[in-house]
Amino acid sequence: MRKLCFFAVCLLVMANGAFAQKALKGEKGVSSVGVIGGYAVDNKAGLAGLDFRYNIGDRIRLAPSILYVFNSGDSLEKKNTLYFNADVHYLIRMTDKFTIYPVAGLGLAIWSLDRNYDVMDDEGNIYEDDELPEAYKKSHLHLGLNIGLGCEYRLTKDFIIGAEFKYNLTDQSAFNQAMFLGRIAYYY
Repeated sequence: MRKLCFFAVCLLVMANGAFAQKALKGEKGVSSVGVIGGYAVDNKAGLAGLDFRYNIGDRIRLAPSILYVFNSGDSLEKKNTLYFNADVHYLIRMTDKFTIYPVAGLGLAIWSLDRNYDVMDDEGNIYEDDELPEAYKKSHLHLGLNIGLGCEYRLTKDFIIGAEFKYNLTDQSAFNQAMFLGRIAYYY
C-alpha cells in the first residue's frame, strides 16, 4: 500500500510539473494586434480580418475582432458576411512559448445575400425587394454565441502565430458558421 501511495504522489508531482499553468511574468497588460486569414465552412469561402488582444489578467484575455467572409460565388446566392466579435480567452500555458485557450464570446454577424434568381409568391408573381419574405431579404443581422479552441506559438519576443477554430451559433441555424482561422500578430 505504501508503494502505491508513493507512486500516486510521484505521478501527481510529475503531472503538476508537466501541466502547470503558471503565467509568464508581465503577461497582465500585454497587448497584440494581428492579421487573420482563414476559411468559413458554411460559406465555403475565404475570410480575412483584424484583431486586438489585451490580457486583463495573467490568464484572462479580451479579444475583439472584425472578420470579413468573401463571396462564395458558386451557388445561386452569393453570401458575404461581416463579423464583429467580442471574445474572451482563458490562457493555458503549456510552455513559455506555447499556449492553448478555449474561446467564448459574442458575435454580431451581418449577412449580405445576392440572389441570382427571382422569388415568386404562391400565385407566380415576382416579389419586389421591399416585399420579400424574411428568409429572402438581402441583409440579415444576427447576434450569436462564439465557442471554440485556439493555440498560439511565440516566434520571438514581439511576434506570435496561432490557429483557432471558432463556431458562431445564432438563433437561426441557417446562419450558423464554423471558421478555421490562422493569425500572425505583433505583441507590445
